[in-house]
Amino acid sequence: AVNNGLTRLWFGVNVNTLAINNTGDIFAGISRDIFRSTNNGDSWDQTNFGLTSTFTVFAIAINGDNTIFAGTGGATTDGRYVGGIFRSIDNGDSWSLIDSTFLARSFAFNSTGDIFAKGGGVFRSSDNGDSWSPLNRSASALAINSNDDIFVLQSSRVFRSNDNGDSWSSQLDNGLTGSDAIGALAINSND
Repeated sequence: AVNNGLTRLWFGVNVNTLAINNTGDIFAGISRDIFRSTNNGDSWDQTNFGLTSTFTVFAIAINGDNTIFAGTGGATTDGRYVGGIFRSIDNGDSWSLIDSTFLARSFAFNSTGDIFAKGGGVFRSSDNGDSWSPLNRSASALAINSNDDIFVLQSSRVFRSNDNGDSWSSQLDNGLTGSDAIGALAINSND
């Protein structure tokens, strides 16, 4: 069974995110937990040491150095939404909270190692997640092509930055109308 070990005691828990490192290990983010499979999904082990958030794991991404980033978040008892970004440098064996100022729902990396996160806006880190700068662009989806052009989706409009998020153009809307329901962006590997 491919889900051996990837089970919970309650009904209706979904896998929110999957990521695969360059050695083939698979990471799955679900409510409050991260699981790892080292055998192509035949079995799964929980890898939560240091993952202090009790919130949902929304995003997992792995850079070229096999550093893993996890975006978590949820509502507090007083109704605020909070989040945290965790980092693992040991293949998920341990996690450290590196930011708690925004709720990251997706990550993307450019060829120079900068990390981009979508969460209430678009944020950039040039120091492996130690600090984050807002890029003054909200987004519901984020993608980066092999030329390091950044694409964001905002209210059925696609914006592009070719200067690492410092400025944005919106000439990518030909054929899209305000009534088109667009929920995701994907980059063709032959971009």
